[in-house]
Amino acid sequence: MLALSLLLCLYMIIPLNRSFLLENMKKIIILAACLFVFSLPCQAAKAESKPKKLPNVVRVPKGIELSEDQKSEVEALNQKWAPEFVEIRKEASQVITKEQKKLRGQAVKVARDSGKKGIEFKKAVEEAIGMTPEQVAEQDEVNKKMAKINKDIRTELYALFTEEQLASLKKPKKK
Repeated sequence: MLALSLLLCLYMIIPLNRSFLLENMKKIIILAACLFVFSLPCQAAKAESKPKKLPNVVRVPKGIELSEDQKSEVEALNQKWAPEFVEIRKEASQVITKEQKKLRGQAVKVARDSGKKGIEFKKAVEEAIGMTPEQVAEQDEVNKKMAKINKDIRTELYALFTEEQLASLKKPKKK
């Protein structure tokens, strides 16, 4: 295919000197075939490009310095939890429609600007984007799964920390 297109291009570029093409047709065909053959590995390399990197779902809190062993353990945790995390994120993205996703950004800003928080904030956003009760229930279910995974990740991560590292974690403020 590439050879034919090359020949047609050459034929159109040099319309006055068709005898040149006829005399050198064998060389042109060989050249085109070589170009085609040598372009195949490049196309194969693109097809075999690196698989998508898993997201970094295990996040070490700021201020915690990890040893090399701990770093490898954190990477193992990431490899363990990332596929499940990605799957739940995919579920979450399918709960609302594209139109609702577009409206959500504006609805969040309006609700935040009006000073709403917590459940009131959540209800205002759901109402503004027109979520059905089924969508709300499905989103709540997905959020529960996400919270459980985050809790499990945190539990396993904190199990890797030393006493000093655990002591340096900021304690959440009680209201």
